[in-house]
Amino acid sequence: MQKLLTEKSNNEQALIPRKYLEEQNKKQRENAWKNCVIRFKLFGKYIIQALFLSIEPVSNIFDFLIEHLFIGEFQLKYLMKKLENNQINLLNSNIAPKACIVIHPINNLINFNSLDELLKNTKNIKNISEEEAELISNQWLSNNSIYQPQNYLIEENNLIKNIQEEDSQLDKDIIKRKKARENAPCLPKWFKKK
Repeated sequence: MQKLLTEKSNNEQALIPRKYLEEQNKKQRENAWKNCVIRFKLFGKYIIQALFLSIEPVSNIFDFLIEHLFIGEFQLKYLMKKLENNQINLLNSNIAPKACIVIHPINNLINFNSLDELLKNTKNIKNISEEEAELISNQWLSNNSIYQPQNYLIEENNLIKNIQEEDSQLDKDIIKRKKARENAPCLPKWFKKK
C-alpha cells in the first residue's frame, strides 16, 4: 500500500498556480492573434471594415470612427453590450481577432443620402465588394496562428481509467495480504487472545 502511494505521488505533477496558467495563456494568445479585423455596421445598410493590431486599445476604434466618419455622437455595441471608450486592448476586450460592432448614432442628423455622399468623399474608405473585403480580411488575419490555451486538467476519461487501475491494484494488494495472513504460521499459545 505504501509503495503504491509513493509511486502515485512520484508520478503526479505538481499543482500549477492559476495566475501562472492565466499569464501563460495570455502570452500565447498575444503571440497567436496579432492582427484584428473589425466590421462596423451602420444603419443596417453599411458595413465598414477596418484593420487593427490586437494590442491597440479600444479607444483607437473610437478615434478611427471619429476621424473617418463624421457622424457626430455615437455609441458602439458589441454582443448587445455597450462598448466603452477605454485603454484596454482589443485582445483583452475579447474583440480580437475578428468582430462585428454596431454603430448607433445618438443624434440622427444623418440620412442615407448624405452618408452616401460622405462615404464617396472620404479618402481612406473605399467601396468594394464583399469578396474583396473577405480577401483583405483573410490576408490580414493570415499572420495570426492558432491559439490553443494551456490546459493542465486531467481529462475525465483518463481520470476514471486511472482510478479504476488504482482500485484494481489496491484490490490485488488486499487479496495478497489476506492470503499471506491465511498462510502464516499459527500464533504461539501465549500470544492468542483468551
